[in-house]
Amino acid sequence: MNRPWAVAPPSGIEAFGAYVHWPENLDWSTQLLRAISYSSLGGSEFSEVMSAIRTLDVGDREAWLAAFSGLASELDHRASECAERGHDRSAIELWRRACIYFRMATTFHAMDGVVELPAMRDSRRCFHAAMTLDHRYHFEMVEIPYEQNGLPGYLVSSSGPLQSRPTVVVQGGIDAFSEEMWFKLGEALVRRGYSVLLPDGPGQGESKRRRIGSRADYEVAVTAFVDFLVKRDEVDPERIALVGSSMGGYFAARGAAFERRLAAAAAWGAFYGLASAPPGDDSRRRVDQAMAMFAVNTVEDLLEKIQKFNLEGVASQIHIPFLVLHAVNDLQVPFAHAQCLFDEIPDNRKRLVAFPPDQPGCTHCQLDTPALAQVVIADWLDETLEPE
Repeated sequence: MNRPWAVAPPSGIEAFGAYVHWPENLDWSTQLLRAISYSSLGGSEFSEVMSAIRTLDVGDREAWLAAFSGLASELDHRASECAERGHDRSAIELWRRACIYFRMATTFHAMDGVVELPAMRDSRRCFHAAMTLDHRYHFEMVEIPYEQNGLPGYLVSSSGPLQSRPTVVVQGGIDAFSEEMWFKLGEALVRRGYSVLLPDGPGQGESKRRRIGSRADYEVAVTAFVDFLVKRDEVDPERIALVGSSMGGYFAARGAAFERRLAAAAAWGAFYGLASAPPGDDSRRRVDQAMAMFAVNTVEDLLEKIQKFNLEGVASQIHIPFLVLHAVNDLQVPFAHAQCLFDEIPDNRKRLVAFPPDQPGCTHCQLDTPALAQVVIADWLDETLEPE
């Protein structure tokens, strides 16, 4: 029985291999790098980010929240002024960055299990404002029927007459918000001719705020996504793919194994399973984050959920083209997760892309350079789904 989560990932700054701003705090340095990385995607500006963090005391989460919220609020105000004067393009660009800065402001509180902050709502509002003005895209806020609930999300395609297109469901992981997944991958795919569904799946973003918890049998949610998509005119029901990032790699594998209407799937950062016990000491906040994701109130309930959260006996049932991307020195999820998942997939149309240490893309889910992963994923989808 394979248990790749028992393999310890590399640790320390030497293994990180990317830019480290605060050598004494790799966690903060990682989140700063994450904010900077959005500069290539129209979600941040390097100088704005560095100005915001210039006087921060490392570890002061309230100061981090205030700094990024303040920056976002300034851009939000300027965007409103631009929109009022008819400068729509300027307003769009400002609201896009405000969306990401509000999102980054909440980073460390979200790790503590906080599911609702004003900055979270402001991030969504700025995203809606930017996308509503951006006439390059058909943009629709949707509610996806799911058991007794609805899962919020966005359906986006390029402007012009609506037509049947290959469609990709794009999801993140434990700390995911659908809005940021637009920047990380969704927009790049729409520009290539795909329609994109960006759901806040169970345990994610707005669904987490609604106390819709995640689940080990995530294929139930994937089936809800596909049920929704096959009824849409802008979706080719024969060419629906799923891409999951970080823990979303687990979601992608579950969907690929059990939702037979998917044409392809990709794990952008493999995630084979969770350990049977939550981490200790330094990671109490990670436990709180996981409890919020699974919508449970006790560690005992969390442990019960975790026991079922793995791909044992699942990966062998994947019979569609499947892409795995993973950094060899991933400090959060050992590369063993990727190798194990890849080895167990029987379909010969599988592909494993390993990003080497100390090179661009060497971080968890290529957070240092998401544009690099975009190219790998989008090219593979082009080859697999053949969009017009």
